[in-house]
Amino acid sequence: MKKRKKMTVLIVTVAAMMIALQIIFERFLSISTPMYRVGLTFIVRALAGFSFGILAGGLYGIGVCGFCSLAADLIGTMMFYPSINPLISVAALFRGLLFGFSYKKKEPSVVPTVFTALADQFIGGFVITSLGLVLFGGIPSTGLFWFGRAVQALFLAIVEIPVLYFFNTFVFPRIRAYLNANGMNHADQEGKRSEN
Repeated sequence: MKKRKKMTVLIVTVAAMMIALQIIFERFLSISTPMYRVGLTFIVRALAGFSFGILAGGLYGIGVCGFCSLAADLIGTMMFYPSINPLISVAALFRGLLFGFSYKKKEPSVVPTVFTALADQFIGGFVITSLGLVLFGGIPSTGLFWFGRAVQALFLAIVEIPVLYFFNTFVFPRIRAYLNANGMNHADQEGKRSEN
C-alpha cells in the first residue's frame, strides 16, 4: 500500500512538472505568430509519454500523458488569450495521447519514431490545429495559409525525427536504467507480473 501511495505522489508530481515544462516550452521558448508556432514542445510531450509509460504503465499512462498536454494547453491559453479554441485543445489532447501511446512499453525504434513525428505534425499540427485556426480563430482559409501550415508541419517533422531519435537512443535508456535500479519502472513490473 505504501508503494502504491508513493507511485501516486510521484505520478502527480511528474505530471505537474510536465504541464509546467510544456507551458514554458510552448508559450515562452517558441516563435509564435497568430497563424504559426515553431518550437520544441514535442520534446516535453515525448518526455511525458516516456515517463508515464514507465511510471503509470498501460492505458492509465497514456491517459495521464494526454491529460498533461490538454491541461498545459488550457492553462497556457487562459494565461495569454481571452478564449479557448476547442479544436486546438483537441489537437493538444491528440498529441499527448499519441506520445503516451508511442512510449507505452519500450523506446520506439526508427519506424515508430518517424510515424510519431509525422502524425504529431501532420494530424495534430497541420490538420486539427489549422482547422481550429480557421473555424474558431478567425484566420481566413486561403491557399497561402494552408501552404504555410504545410511547410511548417514539414519543417517541424524534419526537425522532430532526429531529435526524437536522439532522445530514444541516448537519453531515455539511461532514464529507464535509473528507474529500474530504483524500483520505479511500473511498466516493466506489470510485464513481469503478466508473464507469471
